Amino acid sequence: MRPSERVMKKKKVRVPGGESRISLIRQKKTKVSCGICKDRILSANNNRGLSKTEKRPSVVFGGVLCSTCRDKVFENAIKVKIGAKKEDDLTVTMKKFVSQAIKRIGK
Repeated sequence: MRPSERVMKKKKVRVPGGESRISLIRQKKTKVSCGICKDRILSANNNRGLSKTEKRPSVVFGGVLCSTCRDKVFENAIKVKIGAKKEDDLTVTMKKFVSQAIKRIGK
């Protein structure tokens, strides 16, 4: 048994010859959800048939945040950067992403 097969789910199946064998079940990948609003991200692909460069998101926070939450994060990051808003006024989940965005804006 290959190492990749050790983690697969196993199911006992009776074959037409009368004997029972172990069949390996490939698990489906989970749907990708946004880190803030928990909505499903439709642009994130989990398809096995695509190449690595087709699966990789090219936008900042791609595959982590949906587009509306990403816009909100960058708006809040700019407001915090210029001093119009305090970082303590943000929610805990938003604060984490805003601090990462501020580091990216500073470059």
